[in-house]
Amino acid sequence: MFRRLSSRSRMIWLLVVLAGTACAGGAPAAPPEPFSGDTSEVLRMVVRNQQMADARVYLWIDGQRQRLGSVRANGSAEFFQPMDGIRNVQLGFDLTLGPQCVSQGMSLGPGDDVEATIPGQLVAFAGTCR
Repeated sequence: MFRRLSSRSRMIWLLVVLAGTACAGGAPAAPPEPFSGDTSEVLRMVVRNQQMADARVYLWIDGQRQRLGSVRANGSAEFFQPMDGIRNVQLGFDLTLGPQCVSQGMSLGPGDDVEATIPGQLVAFAGTCR
């Protein structure tokens, strides 16, 4: 009986270890949601930078500038911005040692997914640069 309990204890211990490694191993866990876990309250924006310089990215929401972050040269980044309703939004960016640009306005709100590209040639950018 003692031997049976010992093998049962080993089996339980093995299952606990396997369950722990199954939870810890494999693909990395998804990052925590930036805002209360409800993506219907945020605007999701993916910005692709085709420039050879890094870009600092901003959103102009109803005339107020909100910094999103940076996008490396020839890279992309995903940003989340809390939104409480439909707003007039413009994308702005500053290139390192380069111009500042702002897109044309568009109406966006919570739950919207937007993909924007900073083109390699700014003459193709639908907005203004100075």
